[in-house]
Amino acid sequence: MRKIILFFVMALLSIGCHAQSPSVAYDHVTGTMMFDGGKDYAVVQMEGTQKELHDLIMTNLTRICNNASDNVTSFNDASVSMSAVTKLFTLDLSMGIKQQWDGKIKIDIAIKDGKVRISAPVLSEVYDSGKTFIPYGGSFKSWADWYVYKSESKQQKHGYAIDQLNANMTALVNAIVSKSDGDW
Repeated sequence: MRKIILFFVMALLSIGCHAQSPSVAYDHVTGTMMFDGGKDYAVVQMEGTQKELHDLIMTNLTRICNNASDNVTSFNDASVSMSAVTKLFTLDLSMGIKQQWDGKIKIDIAIKDGKVRISAPVLSEVYDSGKTFIPYGGSFKSWADWYVYKSESKQQKHGYAIDQLNANMTALVNAIVSKSDGDW
């Protein structure tokens, strides 16, 4: 009986810890990235002083960004702004050919004692196989509306691209606010 109760307590604790991780998703109505609940930001409760959390965020961004000195700006331990190019998704074209899509994103982070407020990634440019891509209509939303959301058959055929985008942006946001110091 004691083992069963311990199992349920551990399961509830793991669910509680998992709920702290923000989840990002592409909203095809507005053409922007949003957190759960339709907000363009998430507040993550974290233990530590403003200085400790700032140092943690900066360490995480240094680990994530290839050239953090060019991509990350810090403002007096109170906020951090990141602008970088990241992988959005990979399209499977005909005959096994894959096409990688990258995007220039911007994320703003505000820091207080015990809290980190992180904005949803804002996509400003799209790159197709390393070259700047200007979609018909001029925005990623216009591309997604035509390529993914135009019909049910296109959603079934290309919807995995938006799933990859959501997973990649969620992983990026969670890596920024992670308290893990690696496995070494």
